[in-house]
Amino acid sequence: MKRPPYAQAALLPLLLSLVLLGGCGHKEAKDTQVAAKVNGKEITVSQVNFALSRLGQQIPQDKLKQVSDQALNSIIDQTLLEQAAVKDKLDRDPQVLQTIEAAKLQILAQAYAEKQTANVAKPTEADIAKYYNDHPDLFAQRKIYKLQELQIQAKPAQIDTIRQHLTSSGNMGDFVNWLKSQNIPFQGGETVQPAEQIPLPLLDRLAKLNPGQAALVNNNGTLLVIVVAATQPQPVTLDQAKAQIGAVLAAQARQKAVADLVKQLKDSGKVEYLGEFANAGKAAQGAPAVDQGAAPAPAAAPSPSDVSPAQSSGQQPANDVSAPDSVLQKGAAGLK
Repeated sequence: MKRPPYAQAALLPLLLSLVLLGGCGHKEAKDTQVAAKVNGKEITVSQVNFALSRLGQQIPQDKLKQVSDQALNSIIDQTLLEQAAVKDKLDRDPQVLQTIEAAKLQILAQAYAEKQTANVAKPTEADIAKYYNDHPDLFAQRKIYKLQELQIQAKPAQIDTIRQHLTSSGNMGDFVNWLKSQNIPFQGGETVQPAEQIPLPLLDRLAKLNPGQAALVNNNGTLLVIVVAATQPQPVTLDQAKAQIGAVLAAQARQKAVADLVKQLKDSGKVEYLGEFANAGKAAQGAPAVDQGAAPAPAAAPSPSDVSPAQSSGQQPANDVSAPDSVLQKGAAGLK
């Protein structure tokens, strides 16, 4: 379950102090034992232990006292701020109340979803092997990509013309000069990305390209010309990928279980959309209502709404826009 923002902020000092720690567990104490009093308000040992448990890791016995003291002092600081906020009547501020209600809604919804999906079956060895074999570009044929990119701010009426000039240009330098002559704004740059950091729809295209070839991506009005400048094979074995694949499949299974749970609750309940939101129900169809957190799947960049290869006007394959490395480097270097 995701921590609410205020919980994350409260534990930040502890997290920083525990980066290098690992080891054994927490000490036990009675819930009623008082660790401190702040202007008469008691802070119990159970509150301290709860803060430690939220760190998500075990604490070495020789560091336990130090970390527990830090946890207590963090709670004391929060309590002092809370008391000052109440004295200032911030607990009655409408925006604060909305924030509290939003946090409560998220915490309870995710807690229930987590409870109901706790027994979702873990992926089997066969499931993991199938995922590995179904995604060779991420694993067995994984590459590191050196990409040169143009981000073109195009008007809808310009997209077809830009695509035509890209496919008919002899090289990227000619295409860049044409963009400048038309006063079409663009930016250029160069990145190095492993396969898992490239959205899957785009990776499927790039994996088929040779160095010097390009793909054209339409991402909601922003055109991306992505040239594969170079690639370096760096495959990953099934044994190396098992943990990551298992996490991806487990997250997908939880997300499906949550979606099924929400559908069941909707079917047995009554949801009414009113006023200006009367048609909002249509947009919600098929979307999970509870965000269980992003799975560790490739999603570093925005997913393109349309991926199409940049074609050549000559006899080259349909995915090609030929350009010698020197031309590509010259074109990308002068785009800032």
